[in-house]
Amino acid sequence: MPPDNDSDTLLIFDLDGTLLDVFGYHIACVEKVVKQVWNVPDQLHKSKRYGIPQLETIRKICEAGGVPDEEINRHLQRAQQMLTVEMQRTLPQDLSGTLLPGAIELLDELAERQKVCLSLATGTIGPTAEILLARSGLKKYFPVGAFGHEVFSRQELVRLALERSCDHYGMDETQIHVVTIGDAPSDIEAGRSIGAHTVSVASSLFSPDELARFSPDVLLASFEDVENALESILGSV
Repeated sequence: MPPDNDSDTLLIFDLDGTLLDVFGYHIACVEKVVKQVWNVPDQLHKSKRYGIPQLETIRKICEAGGVPDEEINRHLQRAQQMLTVEMQRTLPQDLSGTLLPGAIELLDELAERQKVCLSLATGTIGPTAEILLARSGLKKYFPVGAFGHEVFSRQELVRLALERSCDHYGMDETQIHVVTIGDAPSDIEAGRSIGAHTVSVASSLFSPDELARFSPDVLLASFEDVENALESILGSV
């Protein structure tokens, strides 16, 4: 039986590019670590490897640089640790200035709603994501989530976030509305893979026209108009 209009709603948010913008830090740190560990130069900002889990990004960079799978796997754990250290060192202590317009106001409104639960599905590796959440003030909104060191695809990421959220909130996934919110085409495709309603926000690298080609259920220019964003997200179910 599908969920009815009075069912709980689980909102699974992406992080970087959706709620805050630290993509430049990710680019610099990933490129530095890949160069140090595998001696592979890469211009991540010129690639299309955006919106996928961070370890998969590293893997694809190495593959493009001709690094054998055995060598990638041998050093991947070390690269993850180095990336965490580099991000912690590089990121400002106060990341409130990286929050995208309307993000905090939207989350404040959603956190007050009955039958609305919040979760996170971020391609950023867990330790780095914890730094981002703590330094930006977002941590209090997301008691549960899935992270980029745990899986190698966006589909697996949102599936893991859904399963963990159901356990955390005591939900039955067949009896709830699920909405994914993100800024990349991969967020739309991943949301669709778990049967979620998909909300896409053109707040980062992809234009509204680019996102529209992937047919999200809702397409927003930003969260700046909080009331419109709120109505669009909750009305999508």
